[in-house]
Amino acid sequence: MKKFFAIALVLTLALTGARADDVITIAVNAANGTWTATNPNGTWARAWASKGTNPQLTVTTAQNNMMNYGGTDDIQFYTGAAKSCDYTLTASNGYVITGYSFDFTNSDTSVNMTVTPAKGGNAVTCRGTATAHMEVSGLTLQSTSFNVKASAAKFINTKNFVVTLAVNTLPQEPLQELFVTPAGATIPYRIPALVQARSGNLVAIADYRYCGTDIGFGRVDLVGRISKDNGVTWGKEFLIVSGTGKTGAWDCGFGDAAALADSESDTILMVCVCGNTIYSASTTTRENPNRIARFYSTDGGETWSGPEEITESIYTLFDSDPAGVVQSMFVGSGKMFQSSRIKVGSHYRIYAALCARPNGNRVIYSDDLGRTWKSLGTAADHPVPNGDEPKCVELPDGNVLLSSRANNGRLFNVYKYSDQQNATGTWTGVASSTPLNGGILAANNSCNGGVLVLPVTRKSDNAEIYLLFQSVPFGSGRTNVGIHYKELELASDYADANAIARDWDGSHQASGIGSAYSELLLQQDDSVAFIYEESTYGSDYTIIYKKYSVEQITDSAYSLRKEPSGIHRKRFDRRGFRRSPRHYDLQGRPASPADSGIIVSQEGTKVYNKKKR
Repeated sequence: MKKFFAIALVLTLALTGARADDVITIAVNAANGTWTATNPNGTWARAWASKGTNPQLTVTTAQNNMMNYGGTDDIQFYTGAAKSCDYTLTASNGYVITGYSFDFTNSDTSVNMTVTPAKGGNAVTCRGTATAHMEVSGLTLQSTSFNVKASAAKFINTKNFVVTLAVNTLPQEPLQELFVTPAGATIPYRIPALVQARSGNLVAIADYRYCGTDIGFGRVDLVGRISKDNGVTWGKEFLIVSGTGKTGAWDCGFGDAAALADSESDTILMVCVCGNTIYSASTTTRENPNRIARFYSTDGGETWSGPEEITESIYTLFDSDPAGVVQSMFVGSGKMFQSSRIKVGSHYRIYAALCARPNGNRVIYSDDLGRTWKSLGTAADHPVPNGDEPKCVELPDGNVLLSSRANNGRLFNVYKYSDQQNATGTWTGVASSTPLNGGILAANNSCNGGVLVLPVTRKSDNAEIYLLFQSVPFGSGRTNVGIHYKELELASDYADANAIARDWDGSHQASGIGSAYSELLLQQDDSVAFIYEESTYGSDYTIIYKKYSVEQITDSAYSLRKEPSGIHRKRFDRRGFRRSPRHYDLQGRPASPADSGIIVSQEGTKVYNKKKR
């Protein structure tokens, strides 16, 4: 049963409303605000924040393209070398922008400048020595933008720039700001990860980037916070590991963490990028690679082991690839995944997806909680040859879904086991998921996101099915992060990547402003945790935590279904009809009534068989 959603529904999804009798006007000029992010000399800026903080307004852009001019407090906006530049206005939480206006002239009267608002108005071109006027109204948005464009790299000079705000009257989703990057901060937080230990500790992890940018450019630390009550309250921030900042050192920085909480103990495994090499740089090679570090916590995230470099043990898995060795790689940040059904070694199998160059994504697995690793498939397999940052998850039949970052959507592939115990099988082929095939919407952006499969009951007919969730920024650009979902009712719905890529069923938008990387997790209280990056204070990024019920995400169309403890997911025959193994051991593996130990039937009857001699 499908409920195909229209692209327009996502694009017009409203998170905001305004009270007309409570309008606030904020002037955008140097006297009424502060340049919060500038070049080293302070001569050009990429971020401005109003001095008032309740509400606060920010103006941001990707490059240092703003500054007051001519000895005045008025601001000029530059096209940049690209001759086109977007500027974003953002109101603080609890408020919406209802409109804005300004007068503007050309910095060079021989070049006509055009300003185009994203919403609420029409493009205006200033010609020659004239003064043009931009007027935008009728908005109820927490964030909006305008573009400055010309045939050459020039400025518009503004006067009388004012923005009107109002109180957001719609109910706001509860949230927690776990790691805050304030306006103008030079050391940002980024890259959220989230796991929950068996003890109940909910552990959030993030980069703290002293170098100001990606891992590989200098010092980056990893920090954490713990909740002991399923996200209601959180303990203080603590340091997991500190980068030394030493040029060329393997411990220069630690970032882009991927974590996993073992289902049978309080042990948490974390791997991350380390060192002082840049993933995409030509100088980062097999001989001088992106390095990989491993950490363990045995007390639910309270304390952590020191970093252990495991770079060579991962890279050597692919040295025999006929297409050439991997020059640079890292594990996709956020959450690794543990199987609910496959246990061959000391622990249930875990999977980690790799971003690698050349030849794109790979997947590795471990049957001993990350002590040793193997390639899922052969060294010659390139599951998503053009893939970027990936995640993976176990499908209801035990096969593995690889989900990779892609512009305007997502790339998928499925590893179909022929023998789960020996991990043999084949990749079914890559498929693109975009609005063109009813799939993932990530308009004008490419971004890392979470993937999750949950057992649910469809309320319209009480059918027991599964839902696949994928989080991405809906866009345009890295804005409006949210969660898409798709029914997995029959085996044919996830038989291969093409089946998964098409015909998704719905979505829920979590943020109405700039927002980027995200992760999903089912908590022990049966809520779905959603942790994501947001430009909450006009700086990139503050790490936000929310918790949802399945009903909230799906507009009450589905509810979470609890599967019996020790009895794992239903299986399907080759025609797509449900069938169930009749007996299991206490770890949920299919068993025979004649096997030794305690055997549980599908109906719940327990049989104890003495150990055979």
